[in-house]
Amino acid sequence: MPEKKTPRNAPIWIKAFVIFHILCITMWALPPPKKPYMLGTAKLGVNTSSPAAFARSFSDTVTEGALYFNWKYLKSSPLIFYPGVTGFWQYWDMFSPNPAQVDLYLEADVVFQDGTKKRFKFPRIYTMPIPMK
Repeated sequence: MPEKKTPRNAPIWIKAFVIFHILCITMWALPPPKKPYMLGTAKLGVNTSSPAAFARSFSDTVTEGALYFNWKYLKSSPLIFYPGVTGFWQYWDMFSPNPAQVDLYLEADVVFQDGTKKRFKFPRIYTMPIPMK
């Protein structure tokens, strides 16, 4: 008699968590919109004067609209705490159309028991020679 195979299926809470996780990581990794959209000086819209203008303006509207929605509504919501608190934060916006202009690094002021102080500088890719990178 052939064995009955039970269908493999994850519980609904696992599926919901995976969707939540993907949403939060995507929200975190997307760059902000271009400055004119952030300041409200540029408006989203579709140009129907020619097929080429339509394609260009439609693509720009979808891309910048999604980035604006993410920046304005999602990144200001409580969802923003999940990647930071759990350690899933990341910065892939260096490859985006408008890469980040921020250089983050860490230094520590160490105070020894005898009262002397020393500044410890963590290695920075920017200052390393090419073979070490």
